Amino acid sequence: MDLATKNELQKLYDANGYLKPSLVLKKAENKRSELHKHFEWDDSKASHNYRLIQARKLIRKVTIVFEEKENRMVHVPSIIREGKMGPGPDEGVYKPITAVVRTIGDFELAYNEALSKLLSAKQAVHELDRAAGEEKDDVQLKVSLILKSLETIEESFRTIHA
Repeated sequence: MDLATKNELQKLYDANGYLKPSLVLKKAENKRSELHKHFEWDDSKASHNYRLIQARKLIRKVTIVFEEKENRMVHVPSIIREGKMGPGPDEGVYKPITAVVRTIGDFELAYNEALSKLLSAKQAVHELDRAAGEEKDDVQLKVSLILKSLETIEESFRTIHA
């Protein structure tokens, strides 16, 4: 993110004491705003992208029957194969979990995405842990326990997949 964008977000925060998407979007509507360039203003493209988000949410909610078993759908990210992108740039596909675990390539992609999400969660809790170091002991203890649990999960993740 460029410095001008960071500064504009900082000013918005300073003026309101918080940031929220609707506030940022309202500021970005001004074509002279540094935030403006970060949004898709072509309504046909933006509405299509929003409907893709809605489709992803719908897919994640469904349970399908695959080989006579109910299966949760899991996301398998796209990769570049033979110079071609998968189903769409960064879109990936959703497949029944039992099919994913049987296909080494799909499993690796889904596993790596899950591990990445776990590491992101761990980083967020680690930041809370640092901040809690300045707070009361009970808050710091709770956050430390969560962080330790995430570290144990990460260790298990890596051991199982080794």
